Amino acid sequence: MSPLTPSLRLVVITLVVGCVVASLTGATAKERAPADNGLKIAVVNPARLILDTKFYKSETDKLEEKRKGAQEKIRAWDQNRLLTKDEQQKLGDLAVEAIGKAGLDAAKKAEQTRLLAKNNDLRNEQLALQTKQNANQVDLDRLTVLIRLDQETQKREADEAQRVKDEIDKRLADIRQVTDTAARESLNKIAKKDGFNMVFSSEVLLYADNDITDKVISDINSKDLK
Repeated sequence: MSPLTPSLRLVVITLVVGCVVASLTGATAKERAPADNGLKIAVVNPARLILDTKFYKSETDKLEEKRKGAQEKIRAWDQNRLLTKDEQQKLGDLAVEAIGKAGLDAAKKAEQTRLLAKNNDLRNEQLALQTKQNANQVDLDRLTVLIRLDQETQKREADEAQRVKDEIDKRLADIRQVTDTAARESLNKIAKKDGFNMVFSSEVLLYADNDITDKVISDINSKDLK
């Protein structure tokens, strides 16, 4: 089964500042300008303003954990398609718990083993019915039940994968928006404080004496973002 979503750490962020991060002009810029009316210019790295903030790292780590858990749960369902919905849910929860730091205790391991064995027995039953010569109506009805369980599981897997993807995508968009807003506010704050007339993205302006990326990140990290 393909992953639910690409690794969140590899998401290309096209946020914060656009191309030209900020242009601090007008009356306030004149007040900040040096006596010779020259421009004071700085640069920031827009990707770092997102990726290197504590909030973004923490929240995307949580999403990655959710993604991995969902993958593990769906994998458990997929490998045990003949169990009932409730049994699969239980087995999926055990699979997720098994990859956690604490793992499974003896009782939960026993339950996991029981469910795995039950699915294996059902799979053997299905195979036997499919290859049985002169199968009667009872056999055919039972085979129909097992095939239906298999099909229902496949649909449930697809539905769950889409649900989790949508949930992760929505939360990731929210995280980006919160970080982007905080970055813009911190950028303007630092630029005004240090008397910069203009601040450019480092992707546009390849060199400037002043790189305020670390200062902006530090200010973002001082905020209680949610």
